[in-house]
Amino acid sequence: MKREVTLWQAMTPWAVRSLKDTQGLQLQLSARGDTFALIKPTRHRAQSVAKTVWAPRFGQAAVVCFALPRELVNQLKVGSVAYEDHRDYAIPADQLATLSLFLVRPIRIVDVVSELNTESPQVALTG
Repeated sequence: MKREVTLWQAMTPWAVRSLKDTQGLQLQLSARGDTFALIKPTRHRAQSVAKTVWAPRFGQAAVVCFALPRELVNQLKVGSVAYEDHRDYAIPADQLATLSLFLVRPIRIVDVVSELNTESPQVALTG
């Protein structure tokens, strides 16, 4: 069994700028004003949020991935924000800095979606 767990998060353009400012070394809130970071256990679920929530609202969104030690992830609280079968990690904003100390490697952008064309990478988020 792997010692690390890969996790996923959908982010607004604001969050991506903040991520870039920290060179991928600091977990971020998904959007300005959020009180927690909603972390997804699968890429598909993060892509869905990027496509259906953030891109329509902000014009673009990104999906990032990162890895944390399995031992630590097993201690995180799992809950549901929208649907009972959507189990996610809701990490309070004040815990992100501490959790970031355990990142296995820098956070990286893996997908970018836009409201107009959900398959076309956008330079504003990736460049």
